[in-house]
Amino acid sequence: SCDSGQPSHTSSSTSSTSSSLGKFDFIYDCQVYHALVQEDLTAQAKLPQLLHSLLKPGGLLMMLTGNANEPEVGPAVLSGQQLLAPLIEAGLVCVFLRQTRFDSTPHYVSELRKRPLAWWVLLQRPRC
Repeated sequence: SCDSGQPSHTSSSTSSTSSSLGKFDFIYDCQVYHALVQEDLTAQAKLPQLLHSLLKPGGLLMMLTGNANEPEVGPAVLSGQQLLAPLIEAGLVCVFLRQTRFDSTPHYVSELRKRPLAWWVLLQRPRC
C-alpha cells in the first residue's frame, strides 16, 4: 500500500500549490520540451518538476522530441540520457523510450529531404 497512514508534513505553500496542480491524467508534448530545455537554463531546471506536478498520481506524460542520434537533421535534439535523466530525477518513471521519426511536413520534405529522427517516450507519475 502507498499510504503509510502517517499525516503529511507539508508547508502551507506546498499544499496550496499541489492542490491547484496535479489535475491531469495525460499530458502530450510534441516538439516543445526539447526546444525549451536546450535554449533556457531556467526551463532545464524547472520544467521536469512542473510536468511532474501537473500530473495526477498515475498520470502519463507522452513526448515526441528531437533525437541526437541524427543531429545534423531536424529540430533541437537531445540524447536519450539528456531527455530521461531530469524527468526521472523529478520523480517520473519511464514506461518506454522508442526511437522513431517525425511525421512528414512540407519543410522536412523540401529542406531536409527526410523525416528527422525523434524520441517517443512515455513516462508516468507514480501512484504514491
